[in-house]
Amino acid sequence: LTLATLTLFLLLGGVTGLTTLVVHVYKDTKAEGSTFVSLSGKVMQVSPAETAVPLLAAPVLDWTQLEGVRGITATYQDPRRGRVTAGLLIDGVQWHNHTATAFSIQSGFATELRVWNGEVSLL
Repeated sequence: LTLATLTLFLLLGGVTGLTTLVVHVYKDTKAEGSTFVSLSGKVMQVSPAETAVPLLAAPVLDWTQLEGVRGITATYQDPRRGRVTAGLLIDGVQWHNHTATAFSIQSGFATELRVWNGEVSLL
């Protein structure tokens, strides 16, 4: 019984060691924070940065941040349906000044979301 147990543990240890070695040898990528890189340091993939920001802050964001906006979740009051929450896909942005920005949206019910002098409008 003791020899059989020892043999079993040696075999399991050998298989575990071999599996670890094979995975280590053939693995050529790793995750570093939000970046997926090869072991040589080449960036393979980057996770998108998602930050919740109030719409009224849009005009004061950096251009690179505004240009990267792909979607906006907006809640508004519809005269017929009451309170509505909509996910809006953004296909363009226009920055006018530090109080006015317009987002072009892909939607069947509106074409533009404006943040204009402290007012937000869905057109």
